[in-house]
Amino acid sequence: MPRQKLTIRLLGVFIILSAGAHLVLNLSIMILPFILTYDEIHQLMRALSQTFGPIAIREDMNLVILCVKVTFSALFLSAGIAVVRFKEWSRKLLFCLLGLRILYGSAICVSAHIFHPHLVIIFAEGLFLFYYLTRPKVKEQFRQGSGMIEPEEGVSR
Repeated sequence: MPRQKLTIRLLGVFIILSAGAHLVLNLSIMILPFILTYDEIHQLMRALSQTFGPIAIREDMNLVILCVKVTFSALFLSAGIAVVRFKEWSRKLLFCLLGLRILYGSAICVSAHIFHPHLVIIFAEGLFLFYYLTRPKVKEQFRQGSGMIEPEEGVSR
């Protein structure tokens, strides 16, 4: 397997693991009302928010915000699976999701009047992925992987 393809697949696996962890966390929070009291949930949410920061877990998280986070986690998971399979649309979906993620983190920080290191991580991750996925050789791998163009003769897939 060429080095470029291996790197792209590893990136896809990272996205799958990260999105999967977020999805499990958010779905776990959704079932809390069925197993904990309101006070226990509030204490747990406060502890999680202090540990992971207000961007990842908000103390005042409601069902609407939680459903949006679950949806985005599922979309990131789908994009990660498609990256591993070299689907061209996965790059475009990732660009949209990364932009929305940066906007969400920025909005949380602005509304809470804080600056949190998690925002720097989100921003750096988004810039790196955007830069990497727009490289000509990487774009070429996705075009070949999705069947849009045939590989040149003598080039193995």
